[in-house]
Amino acid sequence: MSEPKKKMIEVHRISAMEDLTRKAVFKAEGRMEEYPRQVGGDRTVTYGYGYTFIRYGGGLLGWKRYEHLDNDLADIGIKLTKTEKDSIDAIASARNNKKFSEVNKLISQFEKDWAKNHEPLAHYNSGYFR
Repeated sequence: MSEPKKKMIEVHRISAMEDLTRKAVFKAEGRMEEYPRQVGGDRTVTYGYGYTFIRYGGGLLGWKRYEHLDNDLADIGIKLTKTEKDSIDAIASARNNKKFSEVNKLISQFEKDWAKNHEPLAHYNSGYFR
């Protein structure tokens, strides 16, 4: 008589999957950005654990403000001003035109303006970033 086959994978029910996922992302991503900033010279604006304000659409689309940015930020209680949107668009435009020193200056100014006008990210109560 042969032994019953053993299961290759044991199935376990995880009731706190969202919490486990969040912890895994936090550990993999490193430290959370409390204010939007350029990370590692990537010439984008990054918030929280890797949420970028501008994204590359490829080909003719190039770099542009993320289409869901307004709604995503509104979900955590942040409303972008027209000036902030214009600044983000200017960063994307300079990035498309490969004016990298201008991109760096624009991001630096955006970071300073943001810090003056917004609370640190930990202030906002949201599951998106924390």
